[in-house]
Amino acid sequence: MIELIDLTKEYPGSSQAAVDKVNLFIEKGETMALLGPSGCGKTSTLNMIVGLEKPTSGDIRVNGQSIVNVPVEKRGIGLVFQDYAVFTSMTVRQNLAFGLEVRKTPKDIVKREVERTAEFIGLGNKLEAKARSLSGSELQRVAIGRTLVTQPSILLLDEPLSNLEPEARLSMRQELRRLRQELGLTIIYVTHDQVEALSLADRLAIMNFGRLIEVERTAVMLERPSAIQVAQFLGNPPMNILQGYYREGEADGGGGLFFRQGKVDFKLPTKRPPDEVKLGGNQFYYLGVRPEDLRLTEGPDYFVQGVVTGLERRGFDCVANITVDDLEIKALFVEPVPAWGETVSLSAPADKFFLYDRRGQLLTVGLPGN
Repeated sequence: MIELIDLTKEYPGSSQAAVDKVNLFIEKGETMALLGPSGCGKTSTLNMIVGLEKPTSGDIRVNGQSIVNVPVEKRGIGLVFQDYAVFTSMTVRQNLAFGLEVRKTPKDIVKREVERTAEFIGLGNKLEAKARSLSGSELQRVAIGRTLVTQPSILLLDEPLSNLEPEARLSMRQELRRLRQELGLTIIYVTHDQVEALSLADRLAIMNFGRLIEVERTAVMLERPSAIQVAQFLGNPPMNILQGYYREGEADGGGGLFFRQGKVDFKLPTKRPPDEVKLGGNQFYYLGVRPEDLRLTEGPDYFVQGVVTGLERRGFDCVANITVDDLEIKALFVEPVPAWGETVSLSAPADKFFLYDRRGQLLTVGLPGN
């Protein structure tokens, strides 16, 4: 197991810590994804775990023992970089053997472990091929194999698939799942790609501005993001977030419960506010609804009415920008897809709304019935 305790990294000349008092516990055999935008601190965290950088403060423990002052080569941790770092002038065999030879491992053991690892990563028939002749996915397999051959107990992956084509990325994700299943490795996977994180990780750790925002099981976080920053990050496109207050009254000639942002009243599919809500203009909340939960509707009972000001076809579906007054929300359609410039009415089921308090923490999911 790995434990990060108040882990902090500050760089000279920067007013903000790259990693700010991160506390994280990773179980043995678990795959944890550090997910967040570029510059959020995830790679710095990885570099401190493997030993390429020293923490400014805090501790890193493996199986209860601090490794902060343990040399890189004695930590039992393997790291695979984004750019492969494969020696293209060498053969696959030479690349795989490199780490063992540096450790002055006996030649017979090097030969045995290299051939075993090559078979495991599916390159047993290319041991004598020059690395420069390999495809991108094969180069990434070499990079992973060169780490696995040293038999690390922990595998760190830093954006390992970002340089691959979509088909190769899918193949490598399948390979990584197989590696994890067959070897039982503890894996920390750094990425900004949600698809990779969601498909590979048991749990997600969302980072932003050097801090952990939320740590949760993948399925739970996807279904019920407890922090508004997570809701605004996960999803493609992410959740629509409105900022304003709840009010009762009339809008467009009808009564009911409304959420107002600026000059716009969004009519909610209920007449009762959630128990957590106080009505009135001095009570600030965030209201979230996912683009895929918005649907075209007719008649007076709509959540919002606006003009289609953008359409992005993505194969089987289409992301539409809906503008109302000076606000823009996104809706995801399959068929029918409205036309550019068309005025549309949208609704959403009552159980698909997310309510966050003024600090951005989740209060409740769903609206009460009438």
